[in-house]
Amino acid sequence: MEKYKLSKFLDSTCIYFENISIKRREVITYICNKLGGVHFDKTRNSKNEIEKKYILFDMLRNKKTLVIGREKNIDCVFFELLSIGQAVINSDDIQKLLKQLKSFFNK
Repeated sequence: MEKYKLSKFLDSTCIYFENISIKRREVITYICNKLGGVHFDKTRNSKNEIEKKYILFDMLRNKKTLVIGREKNIDCVFFELLSIGQAVINSDDIQKLLKQLKSFFNK
């Protein structure tokens, strides 16, 4: 398994849709800004590059063609977010941190 710094991991492509590469960082930003209610901005411009990607995310979420095992119509944007979280939590650095926290709180 290849190891990445967090910034390189977040800037790597995780979805390729409609001939456009989507980075992990963009998945997180989309969910925060469009689905998570981080903020609302009426002045958004659909000609803006990030807004174009958000439109692409909306299209991708509406397709819901991802099938895993017996589960069908899984929202692949949320599935990718789950995948990102799993990769981060299973990283060596986070595991070391958890080990230190456990030893600190078990004293």
